[in-house]
Amino acid sequence: MLVSPVSPAAMDWAALYPAFAAKETIQEQERSTVTSLTQDVEVADIGCGFGGLLFALAPKMPETLILGTIAI
Repeated sequence: MLVSPVSPAAMDWAALYPAFAAKETIQEQERSTVTSLTQDVEVADIGCGFGGLLFALAPKMPETLILGTIAI
């Protein structure tokens, strides 16, 4: 069964982008199961297939976090 977060704020983005995981205190981590990022995902390609657009955009936007998902 596919489980989706109720909102982007509820998504644990750090699992996908560990290099951008925010360094949180232990107390903050205990209150939340979601680790925030130091930078936001700015481009999302829903239904990206093999990711051709993402590969084309990555060199043109090197400082941008890009996310691609397949449509099920």
